[in-house]
Amino acid sequence: MEEPFWYSLALIIFNLLLKLSIAKITQKHNNFPPSPPSLPIIGYLHLLKQPIHRTLQALSGKFGKLLLLRWGSRGVLLVSSPSLAEELFTKHDIIFANRPRLLIGKHLAYDFTTVSLAPYGDLWRNLRRIMTLELFSASRLAQFSSIRQGEVRLLLNEIMKKSCTERKTKIELESKFTELSFNVMTMMVVGKRFYGENVLDVEEAKNIQKVIRDGMDISGAANLGDFFPFLQWIDISGIEKKMCGSNGKEVKKLMIDNLLALQETEPQFYTEEIIKGIILVMLVAGTNTSSTTLDWAMALLINHPETMENVKAEIEAKIGQERLLEEQDLPKLTYLQNAINETLRLYPPSPLLFPHEAYEDCVVGGFDVPRHTMLFINAWGIHRDPNTGPVRYKWFPLGKCMFIATSSHIDKKRVKRMEEPFWYGLALIIFTLLLKLSTTRQKHKKNLPPSPPSLPMIGHLHLVKQPIRRTLQALAQKFCKVLRLRWGSRRVLLVSSPSVAEELFTKHDIIFASRPRLLVGKHFAYDFTTVTLAPYGDLWRNLRRVMTLEVFSSARLAQFSSIRQGEVRLLLNQTMKSCAKSMTKVELKSKFTELSFNVMTMMAVGKSSGGSSHGLAGLMPDPKF
Repeated sequence: MEEPFWYSLALIIFNLLLKLSIAKITQKHNNFPPSPPSLPIIGYLHLLKQPIHRTLQALSGKFGKLLLLRWGSRGVLLVSSPSLAEELFTKHDIIFANRPRLLIGKHLAYDFTTVSLAPYGDLWRNLRRIMTLELFSASRLAQFSSIRQGEVRLLLNEIMKKSCTERKTKIELESKFTELSFNVMTMMVVGKRFYGENVLDVEEAKNIQKVIRDGMDISGAANLGDFFPFLQWIDISGIEKKMCGSNGKEVKKLMIDNLLALQETEPQFYTEEIIKGIILVMLVAGTNTSSTTLDWAMALLINHPETMENVKAEIEAKIGQERLLEEQDLPKLTYLQNAINETLRLYPPSPLLFPHEAYEDCVVGGFDVPRHTMLFINAWGIHRDPNTGPVRYKWFPLGKCMFIATSSHIDKKRVKRMEEPFWYGLALIIFTLLLKLSTTRQKHKKNLPPSPPSLPMIGHLHLVKQPIRRTLQALAQKFCKVLRLRWGSRRVLLVSSPSVAEELFTKHDIIFASRPRLLVGKHFAYDFTTVTLAPYGDLWRNLRRVMTLEVFSSARLAQFSSIRQGEVRLLLNQTMKSCAKSMTKVELKSKFTELSFNVMTMMAVGKSSGGSSHGLAGLMPDPKF
């Protein structure tokens, strides 16, 4: 038994030396983005601290706007340059259309069938088409304007009542905004409110609130298996078990009027999972982002009294005090629009745009980007780039998941004669070395983005710290606006340049149209059938069409404007009741969340023309903790 041990040890050492030599040769000929120093195995994972966007921003500021990180075995490209981000979203948009295949895509995105995690392809195109035509079109948005107005009025009434009750009252706006956003989304989706005083079914509302909280907690959790493929079978953190939850249980069929009408015409496409995935994306993505933006806007106005006075003066001058502000009044209020845009610039709802994945090799910012590289656009860093100055920012039409990696398997076999395997192995090693050298020579012309120093196995995962947007921005500032990172075995392209981002979303929009295939796409996005995670293809196009025409069109939004107005009135009434007795603190963050969710559920699953009501309990997986 001694000889096999020494043979194995010698083979391991030889392979290690071979890897090091190949890495040195590759680094000499490939033009990779700069990479900060990393640790073995984990790469830059030890550097990732909350908030991660600030940590990444610090890395970008220290090393460069374009960094190549390694998070475990995954390569990560960190971009903090506006020009590079513009290049990515114009020239390489198709290459980076994919999302990383992470655990969340499998369990929480219904096996990568949601629009946010679906890979680039037919499904991705269908989902994008649905979102564009059926959900976010001008007619759909106008149809639901009354819902948004109603929810805002309810929130204002609740705040007024609470402030009238107590003279000096602190109102926690963050929760109020979250409730507002969620109420708006649920009113639009299912026609029900799940936050606030005017909730019809309190028990159902509590269940929905718990499911949403658990889903958001799980979706934001980091899974080690996404960075270290050999850990995918173990599930050390237990995240996969939580994601699965009660996925195997039978769920009730949802009756969404507009989507079910489409299902009758195209039953082969509008399956139950597709419809549930669309509603899921609306509830999850539409609630937290809206409430967060409202929370930041109120905080900025309170901390800048002059700006608040200017906003109030403009509203009084152009709208008056006889009625509440409505959605159609916004084009008249230029100063208010500037305040909203500045809020979105400083505090974007998604500091790091939802990751994409390149389906083929491309050139971004003058660098070669290999296929299957995850793309990160640091919008937070780009918005705060001092070089951008007063230039008006362009909206990047790509879309919050983490990361997934490919795994390798080594088969071992014992034979009786130990001499022959040694010589066979030695010959195989020499042949592999020659093959690697020849392959390296063929690839010496590649001009890869710069990459910070990384660690074995983990790559740059040790550098990813919260807030991740600051960490990536620091990497981009230190190294380059376009960086090539490695998170475990996954390659990541980090773009912090507006021009590169524009290039990605225009010239390369098809290449980067897909999302990485992550675990959340399988379990949480109905096997990658939602508009956010669906791969680029027919399904993606159909989903985009449905979202554009049936959900967010002007007609649909106008149709549900009364729902939004009603929810806002309910929130305002609750606030006024709370402050009627004495000076009371009103926690607005939860109120905004309830408002948003109530609006979305009322819009999505309201009563049909026949008077039947539709439930929401079976929409999302119920994780078990």
